[in-house]
Amino acid sequence: MKIVSWDPEKKIAFLEKDGQRYKAKVLSHNKNELVLYLFNSNETITVSIRENTETSKKAPNQRTTITSPIAGRIIKIYVHAGQRVAKDATLLTIESMKMENEIRAPFNLFVKTVSIDELDLVKQNQLLLKIEEG
Repeated sequence: MKIVSWDPEKKIAFLEKDGQRYKAKVLSHNKNELVLYLFNSNETITVSIRENTETSKKAPNQRTTITSPIAGRIIKIYVHAGQRVAKDATLLTIESMKMENEIRAPFNLFVKTVSIDELDLVKQNQLLLKIEEG
């Protein structure tokens, strides 16, 4: 299981395992494990934390796209192509199951293209933005 994105203020994480994405609330954590509540399945799990040596060898910001962590409707897009965005700034809002989910910048970035429009329906893992570090 790997963490796809993390909002430390709300203690919400999006996880991926075997191609399936999960939204989770972090109930507690220490350097060895996380205790998570999975919204998808209404269960609580404990995840051991270990360093991923393959990931640790890469530069931290190698992402070139932002994809949808969930299926839903695009409510608001706050960025446009050619815009520079600060880390943690809201990029867009997706409504899913009558809840609004903000997608935030994982690092300082430059928006190359926006692949969706407001009110579009999107699938999980669908391309939303093409980005580059900056």
